[in-house]
Amino acid sequence: MRVSLIATDGSTKVYLDNVQIAGTTTSANPASYDFQGVGFQFPPAGVTTSGTVTFTCGAPFDTVAPGGETMPNTSPGVVLGPGNASITLHFSTLGLTDVHVNHTRGFTDLDNPFAQPFGGDIGADVHEITEASPDGGTTWYLVRNYTAGRPYDWSGWGTVVEQSGDAAATHCYNIPDLTVRISLVVPPENTTVRSWIDNVQVTGSPMQIYLAKDKPYYIEAIMKESDTADNLSVSTDGVAPIPGSFLSTLSSTTIEKQGNSVVITWTDGGVLQASDNVAGPYIDVPGNPASPATNAITGNTRFFKLRPN
Repeated sequence: MRVSLIATDGSTKVYLDNVQIAGTTTSANPASYDFQGVGFQFPPAGVTTSGTVTFTCGAPFDTVAPGGETMPNTSPGVVLGPGNASITLHFSTLGLTDVHVNHTRGFTDLDNPFAQPFGGDIGADVHEITEASPDGGTTWYLVRNYTAGRPYDWSGWGTVVEQSGDAAATHCYNIPDLTVRISLVVPPENTTVRSWIDNVQVTGSPMQIYLAKDKPYYIEAIMKESDTADNLSVSTDGVAPIPGSFLSTLSSTTIEKQGNSVVITWTDGGVLQASDNVAGPYIDVPGNPASPATNAITGNTRFFKLRPN
């Protein structure tokens, strides 16, 4: 999609907002979906399955959502079984603590999961198991193990640590790849029990940010113009702003080769530091040169950065 302004007066502007693409679904059956000629593909990249796993629309996925809201008739879900089956997904928990893993589920030997009573008998040695792994499947923490039937619904679960009873489950917090596996485990002779899965989600609480002494931190803010004063304050406790003496604007820095020297120019103050390695350690350039600073090219690779005064 391209939106263009063609004008010759140098002053005409166009204001854009809420650009969107919408349409009518081609089918209530997700297997009929077609995206740019590729066709429907399940499981998608990053999702793996084992056993009989069916991606489908229809009851209960088109009937009810947590809280009772009606869902569109194209809302899909996954059915595990009959027989042993599983689906594995990946989530990021970066920046999150107190992580929860949850999903809507129906666990029954009936054709209608809404008709299954809570705790109803669905046979011996049947399990619907939800697990989470912080290390790609080497270590699994048990989130929930159902051994009795339940109707299709949603209920809140505690954190991974609370659900598993294992303090080491904090390893599931603040990581780029949390693996979640939902499994149906039944005896070989059981050919009726299935699990209806929808609304799989991983949530948590924002982590506190701990600042290191003498280390600069970059803060970016997008300010909306108004007809009153525009102000920005930074706080560590949500109450008292950090004094302006501890804040400075981001320097504008340029590096230019002039003959056998490199000239570094920056604005808004700061102390120039140098290192032979991009990862550091960085030390102050002797003499604390002001901008522009001229450094002779010696043949060795050098890296520069600025630290606050």
